[in-house]
Amino acid sequence: MFTGIVLGVVPIIGLTDSENFRSILIQIENTFAKELALGASVSINGTCLTVVSFKPHDNESTVVKFDIIHESLKKTNLKSLKLNDRVNFERSLKVGDELG
Repeated sequence: MFTGIVLGVVPIIGLTDSENFRSILIQIENTFAKELALGASVSINGTCLTVVSFKPHDNESTVVKFDIIHESLKKTNLKSLKLNDRVNFERSLKVGDELG
């Protein structure tokens, strides 16, 4: 579940289109990457995506990868994203998190 409270607006640093999906790479502050895990749900521009990989980029940021299937691309604005565009980034709620 998501609150709708955007943690940050982050850049797309990589885009790859394949036959079955589009992969995007975003760069987030390390503070946003705390407790990030493979399979975690993250909202990008209001669309729930699953983390397929992540790795530290430098001392201040982490690169996170998502794969977006064609159905999600058809029904969201994610199909129009370009390299260096900025997207809204939101982590999912954990049990006990404050809602507002």
